[in-house]
Amino acid sequence: MPEFFDIRTLFLAGSLTSFLSAAMLFVMRPLHRRSEPAVRWGGFGLLLSSLAMMCVALRGLLPEFVSWVGPNTLGPAGMFVLYEAVRRLCHARPRPLLVAGATAAMFAFQAWLGDDPAQQAPRLLATASAQALTAALMVPLLLRRVGRDPAGPVTAAIALALAFVVANGARALWILVNGVSMSADGRYATGALQAGIAGLFVLGPMVQAMVVMSWVNGRVAAELRSLVSTDPLTGLGTRRNFFSTAREALARGLPDGRVGGLLMIDLDDFKRINDRHGHRVGDRALAHFAATLRHSLQPGDLTGRYGGEEFCALLTRSRAEDVARAAEAIRAAVAGAQFEHEGEDIALTVSIGVATTADAQEFEPLLAIADRRVYVAKSMGRDRVVASEPEQAPERRRGMDRRQGGTDEAADEAADALHGGDPPTSAALPADAPRSARAESEPAAAD
Repeated sequence: MPEFFDIRTLFLAGSLTSFLSAAMLFVMRPLHRRSEPAVRWGGFGLLLSSLAMMCVALRGLLPEFVSWVGPNTLGPAGMFVLYEAVRRLCHARPRPLLVAGATAAMFAFQAWLGDDPAQQAPRLLATASAQALTAALMVPLLLRRVGRDPAGPVTAAIALALAFVVANGARALWILVNGVSMSADGRYATGALQAGIAGLFVLGPMVQAMVVMSWVNGRVAAELRSLVSTDPLTGLGTRRNFFSTAREALARGLPDGRVGGLLMIDLDDFKRINDRHGHRVGDRALAHFAATLRHSLQPGDLTGRYGGEEFCALLTRSRAEDVARAAEAIRAAVAGAQFEHEGEDIALTVSIGVATTADAQEFEPLLAIADRRVYVAKSMGRDRVVASEPEQAPERRRGMDRRQGGTDEAADEAADALHGGDPPTSAALPADAPRSARAESEPAAAD
């Protein structure tokens, strides 16, 4: 005779852990707005699992139909709802109708079997098979998030899903081969398989909740890091992030035969756009420029918003002349990329100062050189690239700790004052360098 144990005590413990786990998810639901639907579905899934195990724990106190049909419907339903939670957590298309249909089908099958204890084998076989299949469907969804979400929670979720696949699959296979060994009062025969499944029921819900909480916390942390490192308006790096990344890139050194180039890019007459069209259009102009800048660069180039309408880029090219050509390509792309506002085409132009590692090897000197040269470009009439020093460059003092979001009206005013006189003379560039980077022998026309 096999030795039996009363599984109701274990299911009572599992019901309590599932309920507490569901409560934790509902409490943390507002923590991350975009993950809130997934967390809510996860909480409901654990709540259904808690009710299923409570039906087993209270067997003998509840009506027979509820004691037999309830847990074998609510248990798979909880797994179906958890599958929907995983889909939403993995940004897959929601399938609520599939969940509802599967739950209805399971209830219809269990109700058809009724409360006859002799039907326990097909009842448990259907339950175990449904839970194993649902857990198996979670695995490919979770695998797609590897490398995209925090590694720890994703790995734990995959391991937990595989554990449910193995446990319920083994349970279904055991039932097919050996049937169900159960006493008249609802106790099951002892064994490693039953003990493992019971332990999974007790500990699984708590582990599931902890995995979801860790996953969402990881997403919150990643978004906070993104807020620190990414300018929300343009999507480019913040000044702090760009400075740090550029310093590290230059400190590591460039590959042999490569030249680094730092560009200081200033949108021309940006204040006039704000004054004429308003700051919302000014924001659109900044975002439009940032998109044009990204499309004009190569993979591996670094970009950042220095502040206000000023931007930086760190390029790596084969020669210094290639850096100047890349700057000219940016200038031409911006000049040719208008955007529309209330039926009016708004054009943007930029002045660009270029410094290369032929001028200096460290970040701060490069930034200072590029900063002087963008001021020269503005004083020469704007909408041009300056990649070498004029004989007498206008002095420019830029506060390196200027708050992001400020404007550089002093440079524009100085440029306007210089438009009526002789412009500075740019130092010579190679003959094949971009025309806009060379000095002009005639006075620049006023904007």
